Amino acid sequence: MDSCHPASLGQHPPSIPDTLKEPWMYEYHVDAFVPPAPGCNATDPGWNPKRCGDFAKFLNNYAAQGWKLHSSEYRAVTATKGCGTATGSWLVCVFERTKQE
Repeated sequence: MDSCHPASLGQHPPSIPDTLKEPWMYEYHVDAFVPPAPGCNATDPGWNPKRCGDFAKFLNNYAAQGWKLHSSEYRAVTATKGCGTATGSWLVCVFERTKQE
């Protein structure tokens, strides 16, 4: 027997677990920030202080639950109701947190 073999030294190799467990497991949640529509034939005010405050509340609600903003992107949407068809954008946000066990 080879003198460098673990069995010859009275040692056994460590067992390998059936499933490998990542040290950090994450979970994700997707939600869209949809600011209120200004109404028929009105112009969108853009990112004014009120909309920025609404977005901050949206983010802080998730932060209070342990989520952090992972990424975001605008998605074009078309709505057909009320005064007819309107197009706009939603800010789709992906949130991440360490998986709760």
